[in-house]
Amino acid sequence: MITSGAEDLSSPIIAKTMHDNIKNSKWELFANSRHMPFVDQHEKYVMVLEKWLEIEDNK
Repeated sequence: MITSGAEDLSSPIIAKTMHDNIKNSKWELFANSRHMPFVDQHEKYVMVLEKWLEIEDNK
């Protein structure tokens, strides 16, 4: 799972490049966040992470 913030100094294109090159990866872009979406948008981050973990457990 790759996460990034739209306002990150490490631009979302870097996260997209990783996503494009890691088979079966999931990328979540947080629109109202910088480098740490787990702080900036904590509730949404936890929801996204829990959903991803459920999917991974069911594989």
